[in-house]
Amino acid sequence: MNKWIKVEDKLPEHCVWVLTYSAGITDDFQWDIGYWCMSGKWKCLGWDYPVTHWMPLPKAPSGN
Repeated sequence: MNKWIKVEDKLPEHCVWVLTYSAGITDDFQWDIGYWCMSGKWKCLGWDYPVTHWMPLPKAPSGN
């Protein structure tokens, strides 16, 4: 199982989709998927909160 990575410790490769987390947010949008842009900003699907942690997305299931 992957563990959460602090953005201060390491950033993902540019334009690679990852699971993102925003610590300190108290609504339902703490988690999202997004990617780190070459412009130095996060792009997430559901919100625009500051990303504090991320982890790689799991691999797709194999077989049927």
